[in-house]
Amino acid sequence: MSTNQKWKADLSDGHAGELAVATILRAAGFVVAVMNLPGHDLDARASIEVKRDRQTATTGNVAIETMHKGRQSGITVTTADVWAVVIGDAPADVLFVRTSVLRELVADLPDRPGGDGATVRLLPVATLKRRAWRFARFNMTGGAP
Repeated sequence: MSTNQKWKADLSDGHAGELAVATILRAAGFVVAVMNLPGHDLDARASIEVKRDRQTATTGNVAIETMHKGRQSGITVTTADVWAVVIGDAPADVLFVRTSVLRELVADLPDRPGGDGATVRLLPVATLKRRAWRFARFNMTGGAP
């Protein structure tokens, strides 16, 4: 195989990898453009709602807010493409889930009183983990990103 043929084969393999990653990101709710520019291959954008529930590690549930002081809030009004749910502190687990999937998961759960006038639906972490598209673990520092 000539150098030129090998380069073309490597390029083809690279493009296949880019398309695979783009497909995964699109399924997760990202808008993806295949750039093929020097410096980067893809441009991915999504709006993300971050939910941190410190009681989840103890209760086994994530409290998903639906109302606050009688007004719709949380999952019922969010415009985010993706939710990132942060569980625990050291180390913390982060689950990423499409907003549409999260809405499906909590649709039939009963409303319960939450803190500070909130109404929540308690979603088992195990259920969320089965439907999350990405799971990460890291140590929380408490500082700003």
